[in-house]
Amino acid sequence: MSVRFLSLMGLVSLLVFLPMGLLAGELPSTETRCINDHGGLVSKADEAKFKSLCNRARKNGVQMMLVTVKSLDDYEVRSSRLDFFVDNLFDDWDIEYDEASSAIMVFVARKERQVRLRMGDHFSDKSWKKAERIIKRGFGPSVARRSSVGIRKGMASLYTQVAKPFIKTQKRKERAARIKRGTVNFDQ
Repeated sequence: MSVRFLSLMGLVSLLVFLPMGLLAGELPSTETRCINDHGGLVSKADEAKFKSLCNRARKNGVQMMLVTVKSLDDYEVRSSRLDFFVDNLFDDWDIEYDEASSAIMVFVARKERQVRLRMGDHFSDKSWKKAERIIKRGFGPSVARRSSVGIRKGMASLYTQVAKPFIKTQKRKERAARIKRGTVNFDQ
């Protein structure tokens, strides 16, 4: 009787908890630090060039990532919940809080032709506007055409027009802080 009861309880718990895991719609993997091309949008040559760009950005304190998926259906995401989904993906990205404050992530859903941008808190409003322009003018059409080169160029534009000016500003601030160290300000 106890074996039957345990078997029945095991079956009931399997039927109850298995659908919950399936309905949760896991996030796409962000295992690699730079590019997670689950959607098959980026060629090997462009992937290598983008990884080089990511490494350059990382050395200067900015994290960059591109995540592509074949379809939102694979993750059971409704279009109205896409921003929430991408926010969770950005939060799930395995980087420290300080790194996340200066991070740029682009999410692309191939079938739905959706592109979303997430950037850390340290970027200015001006940087956000530049990045949004790049996404609207470069990424959207490139995703629609499934252009690997266009996506790589869009990421390169994000680096040169958003990340690089941010890096220069941060270096300027660090230099000013080094110069200021050791001085005493009696006005405060």
